[in-house]
Parts: sequence; C-alpha cells; structure tokens
Amino acid sequence: MKNRSGHSGIILSDDDRALDEAAVTIVDALVETLEGEQTQEIEPFEQYTNQVRLHLLKDITNYAQRMIRGHLAIIREMKENK
Repeated sequence: MKNRSGHSGIILSDDDRALDEAAVTIVDALVETLEGEQTQEIEPFEQYTNQVRLHLLKDITNYAQRMIRGHLAIIREMKENK
C-alpha cells in the first residue's frame, strides 16, 4: 500500500482516494435527487443538501474505515496463526 498523507491526518493510498472520489460522486447524485423533493420553508435548500451530503459522506467514510480495520484484523490473525 502506497502511503500518502491525506486529509485529517489520515494516510490514504491510491485505492483510498478512488473510494473517496466514488463516495463523493454517490453523495452528489443522491443530493441531486433531493432537488425534486419538498423541504421545509424554514431551512434553505442549499443548507439542507449540505447537511445531507455531510451525513452521507460521514457514514460512507465510517463504513470504509471499519471495513479496513476488519480486514487488517483478519490479516493480523492469519499471520499470527501461521
């Protein structure tokens, strides 16, 4: 895995960057579908979509980090049990 410094002090590989780009693309597409839905009059649509985008990116990032930690734990166990 090629180490490169990323955002928030996290080390990102090229695969991680591709995952981040894919997550942003997915979230952008989901937010675009919200444009047709009715939002509250109190909250501007742009603010609402920014909140949705933030929550979705956070969920996708958390999922990816947990998956990576799980894979690393499996690899560690396999190495220890050789």
